[in-house]
Amino acid sequence: MKKLILKKFQKYNKNTLIKFLNYKVKVIGPLGILEKNFINKNNKSIYYLFILNNINFGNNNIFVSKNLVKVFFNIIEKLIIGVTYGWYFGFNIKGSGFTFKLKKKNNINFLKLKIGYSHFIYYKIDKKIMCKISKKKNKLFFFSLDFWLITKVVNQLRNIRSKHTYKLQGIHFFDEKIIVKPGKKKQV
Repeated sequence: MKKLILKKFQKYNKNTLIKFLNYKVKVIGPLGILEKNFINKNNKSIYYLFILNNINFGNNNIFVSKNLVKVFFNIIEKLIIGVTYGWYFGFNIKGSGFTFKLKKKNNINFLKLKIGYSHFIYYKIDKKIMCKISKKKNKLFFFSLDFWLITKVVNQLRNIRSKHTYKLQGIHFFDEKIIVKPGKKKQV
């Protein structure tokens, strides 16, 4: 199993090292170290993949579904990409007076959002995420090694103010295609 994993991910950086610990995978790469714990109280099905020394796919004693193996490889691939290249996400904000601002208080990063509400919205940013704001304060960039953490933050921020389908206002990704609905037409 270990040889199969190493063979599958050879296309990435040669400096990436994968270590299998008790129910954990530790990936060490040029940008840093990531760990993923595969056993929790709710789901013990991935546990079977971590009897790594005993797994033979031809062995009838242990049944491992192909979907579970695909999920396992997908998780390891996201870890390897994270420590080799990192994960980037970017936002655009459209609307009059809509802005982002980065604040630091007691060594904790906060994102101050002015997005059309009567109050400011403060969002705490995890230390594992790097955040950069453009000079016009309408573009926001995120970088992190951890795919799951950055997607959680990005989706939470995006759901604070979803895009307006008629006016193009709101928060959206850089590469996102926006379909604008036509408004009511005047009858002559």
